Amino acid sequence: MSLKAGKEALLRKHYTEAIAILREYTKDHPDITAKDYIQAQMLLVRAYQGVGRPDKAIPICEGLMLTGDPQLQDWARRSLISLRQQLAALPEDRIQPNEEVASVAKTSARRYKTKPVVLALPPLNQWLFWLAMAGTVALILGISLGIGLIAVAPFYVDWQIPTLLVYLVVATVLVCNLILFFMSPWLIDITQKQYQRTQWITLADLEPRSPEAVETIEQFCEQHRYIVPRLGWIDSPVPLAFSYGILPNSARIVVSRGLFECLDDDEIAAVYGYHLGRIATWSFTVITYGSAPLQILYFIYVSLMRASFQAKTGNSLIRLVANIFFVLYRLGDYCLCFLTRRSTPLCDRFAAEITGNPNALTRALVKMSRGLWEQHQLGSPPNRLLDSTRVLGFLDYRTSTAVGMAWQILHAGQSNQNLYEVMLWELASPWAGWMQVNSSHPLIAKRIAILTGYTKQLGLEHEYEFRELEKKVAKLDRKRLKRHFYRDFLIQISPYLSLLIAFIFPITAEWLIKNYLSQRFNMRWHPNFWLLPSLVLIALGLSFMFQGSLRYPNFRRAIDTNLVGLLINPYTSPILGLPVRLPGEITSYSSSEYLSGYTLKLEDQGGSIYVHYTPGYGEGGTNNSRTLQKLAQLLDQSVIVTGWYRRDFMPIIDLHSIQPLLTEGNPSKFKPIQGYHQFWNNVLSSALLLGGLLILLASSPLF
Repeated sequence: MSLKAGKEALLRKHYTEAIAILREYTKDHPDITAKDYIQAQMLLVRAYQGVGRPDKAIPICEGLMLTGDPQLQDWARRSLISLRQQLAALPEDRIQPNEEVASVAKTSARRYKTKPVVLALPPLNQWLFWLAMAGTVALILGISLGIGLIAVAPFYVDWQIPTLLVYLVVATVLVCNLILFFMSPWLIDITQKQYQRTQWITLADLEPRSPEAVETIEQFCEQHRYIVPRLGWIDSPVPLAFSYGILPNSARIVVSRGLFECLDDDEIAAVYGYHLGRIATWSFTVITYGSAPLQILYFIYVSLMRASFQAKTGNSLIRLVANIFFVLYRLGDYCLCFLTRRSTPLCDRFAAEITGNPNALTRALVKMSRGLWEQHQLGSPPNRLLDSTRVLGFLDYRTSTAVGMAWQILHAGQSNQNLYEVMLWELASPWAGWMQVNSSHPLIAKRIAILTGYTKQLGLEHEYEFRELEKKVAKLDRKRLKRHFYRDFLIQISPYLSLLIAFIFPITAEWLIKNYLSQRFNMRWHPNFWLLPSLVLIALGLSFMFQGSLRYPNFRRAIDTNLVGLLINPYTSPILGLPVRLPGEITSYSSSEYLSGYTLKLEDQGGSIYVHYTPGYGEGGTNNSRTLQKLAQLLDQSVIVTGWYRRDFMPIIDLHSIQPLLTEGNPSKFKPIQGYHQFWNNVLSSALLLGGLLILLASSPLF
């Protein structure tokens, strides 16, 4: 690593890159009194000052003060004055690590002086909630009836089921659903034991951990004349809270140790208030009723996956069957998502009313997001308990990742940029609405927007400068956001459009030839069994080629940026990659269970992000020794990653190349690693296109 490279990065104002180079240069320097070492330390001070980290630069200057050079001491003295001024000028609410509780924002109450309070919510939310309740019950009964009729239909010719048997099936379905309705909490109890042991506690056990939560529960039970819900405790570091039950007097509220480790007392009370809101609105009844059969499907999936690892033969077949059950579980999960999304605004309001503290719920949302981000690892299976209780829980772990990443950076105090702007994407991007459709809960920024409205109703100060964020949303280029969304949406659905055209074309051609062209031009239609398969392959090949050419723009246009700059960019997309160049260190890697190739964890001066690496020909497979050796050499090395950033459920970079910065001494040891996303996309699309053309030519009457 050369001092010249560090200087050049500093001149270009690539401060994070300069810090990585200079730290590497000074780490193993043989002589700390050498001129080049001291010069590197001075440059490092300037780089830290550039990224707004005077706290990192001050110790370096204090060390330079101990040298015997009067000029160097004078420079260090003057630098210390400016650095301390910069440190003092930082806003008082700048996030600082909390040793006792993992707080990432001011924990002043900012709450109403009395409780409970009454808050206004547009009546449309209540109507949509009841519509979701009725629709979910009707959907569950409809699916059950459909399964029953399909089960008996094959025993009759042309599926002509006798009317009496139809009535019998309907009666059987209603009875089975009634039994399922009352047994559903018991079924969830049994299945949850397979993932984590639940310890049932009392209010006396809860009070030392959260006195305000106990007060909130007692107030709720006294107000509604309910007995205290059954309280569960799970010894898990994952911040988690979920509730289920059929009747209010038999409800369960289960929380984890991780929840108490990342939240303060008033925030824990707000989370309990949210689940008490589910009981008060009776939404937990329908959600539990719908979740019970899904828990069985998920339990079968987990059992089969475990069996596949223990089986000596037939592993692939067992995993295939397991994945079928997982798909069924996920489809059923989506059937409940509309209800959970519609019930969440009412439960949030209830929690704010019973605690008089909407700000506590706001802080709980972002802190739990941060805790979930710390626990989640891309490419590995999600926490079984977290995944199985997605609709029963407080928030959706899948859509909280970006906010969690941002608050992790805030907690560490590693950036002077306004990371609250990470929520601009959820507030303004049309893709946020699409993501919310696939989420079990409203997006965090949208929930905070409603909670901020409650603070205005109560005359309280709001959290996270949210009013200022709303003003910035109004200034965004809406036309650009919509234009990019329509373009990206077309890219996403192009395979489906091409399939539709492939099916319509032969039907339309046959109709035209038989009705018009046969009479005028004496043309005849020759039926061809292979026409449709060939057109399908050609259509898919062309659409994948179209997707690949637009999804991965020219990497030579990559912009120099950092993780914070990517997270706060409201114009990013989950479909079209943004070419970026990001310096940092590779801290870990693993084979991916759900993505082809490998996932690498890249850390820069702000935080960490995952990089998706697809190897080239001959380097595939999760145990390829050559690929693993190359990745192992990059661990803890300063690198520059070039790729395409996408803001999906999990913000990620599709890798184009990794260029190690440390190449001195043994340049051949650290070679660039190339990603092959575009290559494999081109191979697949070309193979489909050529296969379709060959089938079409071979089946043509001309041959």
